[in-house]
Amino acid sequence: MEAVENYMWSYAKGSGMLELLKNILEMFEISAGDGLSVRDVVGDDIAKFADSLLEVFPEKTWMDKMRRKLRDSIE
Repeated sequence: MEAVENYMWSYAKGSGMLELLKNILEMFEISAGDGLSVRDVVGDDIAKFADSLLEVFPEKTWMDKMRRKLRDSIE
């Protein structure tokens, strides 16, 4: 959880992040209660797992801002 949290804070900020992290923690807790390993939850690529969660993040991420800046640079 700590690794996912550190990764996600690098790309997104704001109140929406707290709710997202709470949901991830609950998912891990429920999965552990069901006897699942972290690998069972996140799959083979933890970065892909975290990125998929950032795709539904309700606020603009750092990457969104950088992409917009790059696109605007050619106009």
